[in-house]
Amino acid sequence: MNGVINIIKPPGFSSHDLVNIVRRTADMKKVGHTGTLDPMAVGVLPVCLGKATKIVDFIQDDIKHYRCEMKFGIETNTQDVWGEVINESDIIPDIVSVEKAIKSFIGEISQVPPMYSALKINGQKLYNLAREGKVVERKARKKTIYSFDIVKYEEGVLLFDVRCSKGTYVRTLCHDLGKKLDSYGVMTFLERVATGSFNLENGVMLQDLRKHGKDFLIENLVSIEDAISSFAKVVVGKELLDKIKHGVRINYVKYLKEKPLEGQMFRIYVEDVFVGIGQYNIETDKLLLTKLFI
Repeated sequence: MNGVINIIKPPGFSSHDLVNIVRRTADMKKVGHTGTLDPMAVGVLPVCLGKATKIVDFIQDDIKHYRCEMKFGIETNTQDVWGEVINESDIIPDIVSVEKAIKSFIGEISQVPPMYSALKINGQKLYNLAREGKVVERKARKKTIYSFDIVKYEEGVLLFDVRCSKGTYVRTLCHDLGKKLDSYGVMTFLERVATGSFNLENGVMLQDLRKHGKDFLIENLVSIEDAISSFAKVVVGKELLDKIKHGVRINYVKYLKEKPLEGQMFRIYVEDVFVGIGQYNIETDKLLLTKLFI
């Protein structure tokens, strides 16, 4: 069984919990998720099975779309409402100030990962250290905010949509926005609306998967090639099939109609059969196979 099941995660489950449920349902070991969601967060969580685990990184790299609610005037040790309150403020910014501050976050930003996160430093997960009362130095990381839009703002509670690069901590975004406005801020709700082509509309509910089991999983499995349908397509003749199977390095550039971009990803086909994924390197002017699926 090879493909991707797009599960809509309910609150109270970790991403690892969902992987275990899919693993038991499919009765197979080779299963992996495509980007951690906090236990209380909800929304899109594509889970890869079998050979599709080779495309986990590609799905993780896709742009993420979140809907988030935050509250001004409160700071917690986890940067969300489920943590311990450590600071409070009477300063509640007005809508004009919020709109102005939000604009300053669009583009490339620096984020310091929160202590309560699954990020590993020296082999230890930060949240384990945080639970022991330890705080370690974390280096700021560059992230990209593609869009940051207010949905509603009322009495210090902000509902917004954000599109961002992988690894962006939305609760840290709430925390930093609060600081920017000389107040505090905590995340009170988070929903992942989409990651790349996977969204709420084409997802399946976890309770339906648990209820209907393996047949339901198979019916809703997205093929590997459909999961990366945004990649350009290269088609070669069947005379290359044996070479591809045996690992011969073929430069596919000559099969392209247009000059590719640096790092551009391609789906490679032998006639109508999908065989793998390739990436273009501008320095060598080569498009080589990086993942083989046959």
